Amino acid sequence: MKKIKWIIIVVIMIAVLFSACSKDADLIYEGELKFTGLDKEINIAYDDIYAMESIKATVKSITSDGEERVNEVEGVLLETLLSLHGLSQKDFVSIRLIAGDGYAMDVPVEIIKEKDIILAYKFDDENLEEKKMPLRVAINDVRSMYYVANLAEIQFSNGKAEDASVKKVILLETAYLNLDTESYTYYDSEDSAILPVDLLDTYLESEVEKVYMLANDGYDKIESFDVLKEGYIKITGKDAPLFTGKDLPVGMNVKCLMILQTGNISFASVESAKGVIKNRIVGEKEGVAFDKLMDMIGLVGDYYIMTANDGYSVEVSRDSLSQAVIYVMEDGACAVKFNETYPKNTDIKYLLSIELGDGANSITGENTGIADAQTETESDSVKWTITFDGLSDGSFDMTSDRAQRKLELVELHTERMKNDEILPEDWKGYRLLDVLEFLHVDDFDSVVITAVDGYEVELVKNQLDEETILAVEKNGKALIDDDNLVQLIQNTEFATTWVKGVAKITVN
Repeated sequence: MKKIKWIIIVVIMIAVLFSACSKDADLIYEGELKFTGLDKEINIAYDDIYAMESIKATVKSITSDGEERVNEVEGVLLETLLSLHGLSQKDFVSIRLIAGDGYAMDVPVEIIKEKDIILAYKFDDENLEEKKMPLRVAINDVRSMYYVANLAEIQFSNGKAEDASVKKVILLETAYLNLDTESYTYYDSEDSAILPVDLLDTYLESEVEKVYMLANDGYDKIESFDVLKEGYIKITGKDAPLFTGKDLPVGMNVKCLMILQTGNISFASVESAKGVIKNRIVGEKEGVAFDKLMDMIGLVGDYYIMTANDGYSVEVSRDSLSQAVIYVMEDGACAVKFNETYPKNTDIKYLLSIELGDGANSITGENTGIADAQTETESDSVKWTITFDGLSDGSFDMTSDRAQRKLELVELHTERMKNDEILPEDWKGYRLLDVLEFLHVDDFDSVVITAVDGYEVELVKNQLDEETILAVEKNGKALIDDDNLVQLIQNTEFATTWVKGVAKITVN
């Protein structure tokens, strides 16, 4: 009997000892964690990772809503696994974490160099729930997007880190105008979307491997081009701009995308930046402070070249940015507005890009006086359109906005005779010959000027000279009569060829 008691005691002790030594015996997961991008692929069985010496740590993560979460985790350091093969995580400039469902996240070099990367199998003393097995990444004091669960593969890159400084910014709202859109169903809404690959193909000169995304709530991530190819950027409706995809996991969406950067090019959404950068008012326009937007994006220099969608460009100094706003127009495109001390040609509509300049053609602001500023504002507020017919490629509408951006505003003094009295007058407007050159009219016999009321005058080619203008101002005041917003003027003694209220010009 005594012998039997001792046997029972020994069995119990063995059971207790076995239980103590096998606290994670319930952790079993078939398969292997892949290490790729190395000279030779490494595969480590999950069960072998569970059997290794573990560490426990307290980690804090920040959710996309800005909420802080604190967890007690247990697992194995990535550095420990790499050391078994003579490697260190600090050997690499990029580490890509890939989940079994395809979700992927790149860990930037600053995290790789400075923080422990834990491959955890317990959170708060509990094994991972089934859908997060076999491992979940944990890194202290980073955004929760790096906490990749259902970890299946880790890709490594030890290539040289590239210069990631921004050299050029492309404004998304204007860029959309040059891209095809398609219908995209987002919950119960039918919205418009573009393909990210179309965006990159249109505005980049070389192929890319990865892009950086930043939302206006601070959420950021790095995505591979392969993921980008499967996605869309929804440009209208809720959460726009929204990076999403019909076959992408919801966790890979980026709502209210503010910056999409690859290499030295940064695509930026002014609409999304409104919620991050304090607005500024210049004249009658309210928008995002130009200098603050450039600082946030990281485009920093002494001079900036602003380019419109039609190719028109102006260079300004860094100091001038504090006197300007970038805003979204009613049609969705972007524009920039400077204060009254800067020439009107610095106010660009359909602003597409901003890049660093060398100052060779920089425009500086000069106080032109209140009277002049009021006159310019009054003239700019008048909107007109003249249709040009008979062109080789059809008709074209020359608008007041296009004329301001593309043509030189010239002055003309005339002294016409009326009722035996000389009437001296000073005009401002655009040379008709400059307009025809802009429209690529190389050869013609005559032009027919048609007024709003149907009145017509035909001028043969040799009747047009440098002093034939489409006037928009008379004696320092804008033409504001709805029936005479633009007047054809020539420096002639009599006004027989002059036409009030020009509506159409036909090239023969």
